[in-house]
Amino acid sequence: MNYLPTILVAIADDHRLVRSGIIILINSMNFGCHVFIEADDGHELLDKIARSQCQPDVCVIDISMPGMDGYETTLELIKIYPLIRVLALSVHNEEQAVLRMMKNGAKGFISKNCDSETLKKAILTVYDYNIFFSDELLKTCPNLATVPLEELIKRILTDQEIKFLGLCRTEMTYRQIGEQMYLAKRTAENYALKLAEQLGIHGREGLIAYAERMGITPPRK
Repeated sequence: MNYLPTILVAIADDHRLVRSGIIILINSMNFGCHVFIEADDGHELLDKIARSQCQPDVCVIDISMPGMDGYETTLELIKIYPLIRVLALSVHNEEQAVLRMMKNGAKGFISKNCDSETLKKAILTVYDYNIFFSDELLKTCPNLATVPLEELIKRILTDQEIKFLGLCRTEMTYRQIGEQMYLAKRTAENYALKLAEQLGIHGREGLIAYAERMGITPPRK
């Protein structure tokens, strides 16, 4: 009988109930995977990996985590451990979120609503250094199936746009956001209009909701 090699998995997700469920699922599916590191956020994940006697093969990382989110965690993780494969995890299927994670080094993206077979296939695919997008994601974001990834990544929101979206989640007015970003009040208002049009949403409430789905938080002071 042929046995699959043990694939060591680490998972970072601040929702402990969700995390526990994923761990139980992975460890019980008997497809050669074992979760040996779990963390509440990116800082804890990096710390546990640094103190571990062995590195994980695959890290399943939630995008929206307090402190060090999935984007920053993935960027730092791949910088230190370039051979680790990252599988991004999110409750939302936003194209911009997918592209930001892929740009930062992720190999795949799955929804927290995916079934066990999709999770299994995703882990095995990224373990082999291949890209994985679920069928559900490709229906929501068809560009991922028809446009080269390198071309899509060029369309990612700029750091300036991400900062603006983060500031929209605060109590600051557009005038105050403009001051923070060295923009005139009218320029900040026009910036918001153009960004909303680009993203296909309406008004500041739409920008706030989009930033929340993307896991974009106010910039650190």
